[in-house]
Amino acid sequence: MNEGKLAATAEEVIERHIETNGGREAWKAVKTMAIVISTQSTRGQQPRLVLMYKRPYFHRQGFENSDQFTATDGESIWNVSDKGWRKYDIKLL
Repeated sequence: MNEGKLAATAEEVIERHIETNGGREAWKAVKTMAIVISTQSTRGQQPRLVLMYKRPYFHRQGFENSDQFTATDGESIWNVSDKGWRKYDIKLL
C-alpha cells in the first residue's frame, strides 16, 4: 500500500498503524489490553511495568509481582499498597 513512501504527518503514521493492525473496526472491538514494559536499572535489575486497560475508562499500572499499583475508573485515582487504598484528590477531565 505505502511501500517506499514515508509518512508525512503524525496522523498518517497513526492511520497506517491502525490499518496494518486490522483497521478501526478491529481496534474498536478490543475491550481489554495489557502491556508489559521491561526496563533495566543501573544495578542490573529488570523490573517489568504492567499496564492494564479495560474500556471505557479503567486503567491499572504497577510493577509485576508488586502489591502496590495505581488504578482509575475514569473519575477517581487510587494508589493501592499494603497500607490500603488511598484516593488522590485529583479531578479528571
